[in-house]
Amino acid sequence: MKHLLLTLLVAGLFGCSSSAKNDHADAGVSDEAKAAIESAAEDLKNAAAEAENAESEAADAAKEVKTAANGAFGAYEGTESSKATCTFGEDVRTVSVLNGATGGCGVVYNKLGVDKTVAVANYTMDYCGQTQEKIKANLASAGFTCQ
Repeated sequence: MKHLLLTLLVAGLFGCSSSAKNDHADAGVSDEAKAAIESAAEDLKNAAAEAENAESEAADAAKEVKTAANGAFGAYEGTESSKATCTFGEDVRTVSVLNGATGGCGVVYNKLGVDKTVAVANYTMDYCGQTQEKIKANLASAGFTCQ
């Protein structure tokens, strides 16, 4: 159907290419055909606008997914001070405590290969260790074995 409409649109454009031909073309083209061509052109414009909007929405969604994957605190960088690996069958998850370059610490949880910063402390280093232990306990209660 799209090919037919596109063909009609192209045929309509060639038919309107000069005023001398236009008189002859108008005589052979019915009002219904003209309306169909105009409708097809409008449909193509609308489809192009919808595709552009969908592309923009997809880019926004990808940005949101990336932000969500890093957690509410963003990606935390630092030197790993401790790491726990928890397994349940083939499912492997890690909980790492990172010491920040400028002080403080962060807890990074890895699930399905995606790191997510789940806690950050600027002053109390014990907070990160306590958070790591709490996550390990939650995983153990779900059947994971942590080391």
